[in-house]
Amino acid sequence: MELCSCITDRDKEFACLYGMLLFCSRFGAEEIVFRTENKLAADMFGRLA
Repeated sequence: MELCSCITDRDKEFACLYGMLLFCSRFGAEEIVFRTENKLAADMFGRLA
């Protein structure tokens, strides 16, 4: 995933996490559900969240 290699600092990490959170199927105080078939995207979400 090309996006993973473009993130070089904390500001870009936060921007990427914000974008990923916008596409979550569920987002609340108790639960966040992010679905993807891309392992790199899933790993990045887990690392950033």
